[in-house]
Amino acid sequence: MEATCVYEHWRPDTNVCFYVGKGPLRRSRDMGVSAGCRTAAHGAVQQEPKAKGLSVEVRIVAVGLDEIESLRFEMDRISLYGRADLGTGTLVNRTNGGSGTSGMRHTDASRAKLSAHFNPLGKPPRNTRLEPRTEYQAKLAAKRRRDQLSAKRQTRWIKPC
Repeated sequence: MEATCVYEHWRPDTNVCFYVGKGPLRRSRDMGVSAGCRTAAHGAVQQEPKAKGLSVEVRIVAVGLDEIESLRFEMDRISLYGRADLGTGTLVNRTNGGSGTSGMRHTDASRAKLSAHFNPLGKPPRNTRLEPRTEYQAKLAAKRRRDQLSAKRQTRWIKPC
C-alpha cells in the first residue's frame, strides 16, 4: 500500500498556498482535474504561473499518519489558510477537509454505471481471455513485430565495408 500524506500546492510566483489535500504520494503531484475531485478553480490558479514558465510547488507536510490523524491534519491546514469561496483565505478547496473517500467500495450498480460511461462500446476488458484461434493469431502478429524490430536493430549496427 502506498504511503498516505497531507500535501499543499503553492504558487511559486506569489508564494501562496492555494490547495491542501490528503492522499497517496503520487496523487500529491497530479495537477490535473483527473486527480479526483479537483476543481476548475484549481486548474485556473495554475494558469498564471504556467504562463510565466513556472510550475506549482508541492510541499509534503505530513507522511505516515493513520487515516484519522491525516484527515484531522488536513482539516487543520485548511482552517489555517482559509478557503477563498468563503472569503476566509486563499485555498480553492471546496470543503473544510476530513471528508475523503478513503476505503470507499463501489456497489455493483455504481460499477455498472462507471463501466457504461468509460466503455460505451462494450468492449471486453483487456485482461479477459481471447478465443483460442484469436489468441494464436495475436501471438503470431506480436512475434512478427518483434522479428521486424530485431531485424531493424541489427541493420543499424552493421557497418558497410
